[in-house]
Formats: sequence, structure tokens, C-alpha cells
Amino acid sequence: MARIRVKYKSVVVSDMPLSTEKEYIVGKKDNCDIKLLSEKGISREHLRLKWNGQNWEMETLSKYGEVLAKGERVERLLLQHSESFAVPPYEFEYLETSADVNANSQSGVGMARSGDKTVVGVANVMPYIRLIDENNATKELFCLESGESWIAGRDTSAQIEIKDRRVSRRQ
Repeated sequence: MARIRVKYKSVVVSDMPLSTEKEYIVGKKDNCDIKLLSEKGISREHLRLKWNGQNWEMETLSKYGEVLAKGERVERLLLQHSESFAVPPYEFEYLETSADVNANSQSGVGMARSGDKTVVGVANVMPYIRLIDENNATKELFCLESGESWIAGRDTSAQIEIKDRRVSRRQ
């Protein structure tokens, strides 16, 4: 099973399996399969991930926003295990489970052994809170870095500072 891991400013915000039966649209439009925040340079439908019958492929849909792989702008990319590409400030990493990776790999790391049924992995994720406006558009994204509780409000000492006069200092 192939997976796509999405990082926002180096923090994992999504880690999802890819089904060969489906194409995935990535962008800021509400109905995208992988929704990105409305950042400068990100299109409503920025890129597509699709199975071409043999490999997963990334195809750029945006005319103005760019997709970078190894520091170069790319329009199409055949994805290999651990392949990464970026839509700044987002980073994408394509991963295959050990059963998908070529059994003839020289390193042997991550290879499925006879009888292996379970692939164990760790996804370090960070909780976020999205502040949305009355039109359901994301205004701000707050990373909840550490702790078990957070203060939200207008006060500048609040971990979740909400710049709206209708909100209490310590909501």
C-alpha cells in the first residue's frame, strides 16, 4: 500500500494511504482530497496524484503555482519509494510499505520477509486548531506544540491568540 505524507512547515499534518482506484486532487479548494491552507502560490487545484497502471505519478495542475522536486520545478514526476516534492510551505513524501518495495533492493531495509503481514510505522503528528471565518474559510492555523491545555483569546499571552474584538481576552 502506497502512502502520501504531507508536512506543513516541517510538521506532519496528514499521512494517508493511496488507493489505485482513485485519483487525488491536492489544493486549497474545499472539496480537494488533500486540502492545503490558502497560502500564497497555492492553487485551488494544485496537483493530482494518480496511478498510471504501473506507478504512482504526480501531475502539476496549476498554471502559476509551482511544484519542486530536488530544487527544480517539475510538471510530472513518477514516484518512487521515499520520493519527495514540495509545494512551499508544504512538503510531500511518497512512501511504499515493505511489501511494495522491490524485493531485490541491495539494502534489504524495510523489505517484507516471508510470512510478514503487518507493517509497523510511526507517524509523528502535531495537533492543530483551524480558525475559520463565517464563510468557512481558514483564517489562521495554530500548532498546539506541547501541553494538555491551551488558553485562547485576545490576550497576547494566549497560546491561541484570536485577533477579534468580539473575543474575550481569555476566552
